[in-house]
Amino acid sequence: MTKKRVIVCGTTFGQIYLDAIAHNPDTELVGIMAQNSERSKLTAEKYGVPLYHSTEELPENIDIAFVVIRSGCLGGMGTEIAENLLKAGINVMQEHPVHYKDIEKLARIAVKNKKIYLVGNLYKHIVQVNDFMSCARKLNEENQLLYIKAVFSSQVSYPAVDILLNTLPSGSGFNVSGHISNGGFQILTGDIKNIPFTFEIHHEVNPSDPNNNMNFMHEIEFVYAGGRLLLANTFGPLLWFPKMNTDISYAVKRNYPPHMYEKSCTLLGSGEYETFQEMLDINWRKAVGKDISVMCGTLGNNSEMGKLLRRELSASKIWNQMTSEIGYADIAERTVFEPFPTEKLEKIVSTGE
Repeated sequence: MTKKRVIVCGTTFGQIYLDAIAHNPDTELVGIMAQNSERSKLTAEKYGVPLYHSTEELPENIDIAFVVIRSGCLGGMGTEIAENLLKAGINVMQEHPVHYKDIEKLARIAVKNKKIYLVGNLYKHIVQVNDFMSCARKLNEENQLLYIKAVFSSQVSYPAVDILLNTLPSGSGFNVSGHISNGGFQILTGDIKNIPFTFEIHHEVNPSDPNNNMNFMHEIEFVYAGGRLLLANTFGPLLWFPKMNTDISYAVKRNYPPHMYEKSCTLLGSGEYETFQEMLDINWRKAVGKDISVMCGTLGNNSEMGKLLRRELSASKIWNQMTSEIGYADIAERTVFEPFPTEKLEKIVSTGE
């Protein structure tokens, strides 16, 4: 198969895309489009490709552009750049979040120009998130889902919604019935697809360091009639807590039913946890690589584009409704970060000191 000739727009989070493309046998990086910053110059030099500054400068034989620049709904130029690229006859994957009205507009432009437009979102491809979604789907088929609890920072609220929609049973609707502000958190209650939820959203941003100061990534818990499925963090662990259902007669007669022999908690998947360096250099790169493969596999398939964008539109609409409810983030004067060595905690547990 002929390799797809691709470019990356943006060299901040675009670094992850560049690394993923370098490891993808189906793609060939032929350029970077970015401002004339020192970082962009060094990045283009590192990958041995031209640095372009506008759509007009690009060569004609580009198959895909990955737009990894803040979208219009975040005050960036990503949506405008995606539009110009589609009009220039280039297939586009744009990094989330994207406002649903922009998704609709860009999809129309893509169809008119016989190109493909998709929204990129690496989180659903992360191994532990994917395991959570797979387990939840199986539980949804055989056990009653009663309640959802999710804790996340507003910077990763869009993928939080996407994870939920990729996991929940069929249905529609998102309704907020309660809203409390408390110490940098916005707490929402309501229902999504007719399932009651509580969302605790850490909603503080340091403008000079917007990608940090997140006290949570994604902590998502589905409560079933038979137990609780907990994704404790975006990168795991994934835990299953069977529901305790007992009777004093069990102990008196020493005659326990099968469910009483279940472990009170089971770690699902690997118990080996990655360092943050491994997450960035390996896990995120692999997850973005899967998104890139989805894009390559969708080229020329308008039906598949429509299917993927319908789900994306649902996520974007709910995200828009949720962010409208919680309003602007509180301003954090500084990023609060005080590293604490894990071995100190391990010592306490092992020695009691």
